Amino acid sequence: MTVVGFLLVLSTYILIGWYDYDFKNTAGIPSWVWAYSAVAHFTGYNLDGMDGKQARRTKTSTPLGELFDHGLDSIVAFIIPLTAASGLGLGQGIGLTEGIIFFTVIMGIIGFYLSHWEKYNTGVLFLPWIFDFVHQV
Repeated sequence: MTVVGFLLVLSTYILIGWYDYDFKNTAGIPSWVWAYSAVAHFTGYNLDGMDGKQARRTKTSTPLGELFDHGLDSIVAFIIPLTAASGLGLGQGIGLTEGIIFFTVIMGIIGFYLSHWEKYNTGVLFLPWIFDFVHQV
């Protein structure tokens, strides 16, 4: 489930990148791409959330599986802001620049990294209540 969810999110990045490689062609992206992106992100997120619960329920959870899941999540944390930036559009009069996109991506990655650094040191992975909502966006 982890890999399928990751591939769904990756496919949206590739598809949007095909139509909008420089984040400036928002109007040229077909509407079906955005519909597919919404469904793929929602499905990928749910598959990612279900696999850990299923592994714990069947007692097949391993540290390697958790590492693999969080490794793919770290890549998704990079992909989601980039697809969102394409939807907002650069140079469309809203002030979105390459620097803001870079800052947004880095802040997401730093937050992900610090949460896992805390888990490494304390043994507890604490995610705030807003995490699930932000993951959906």
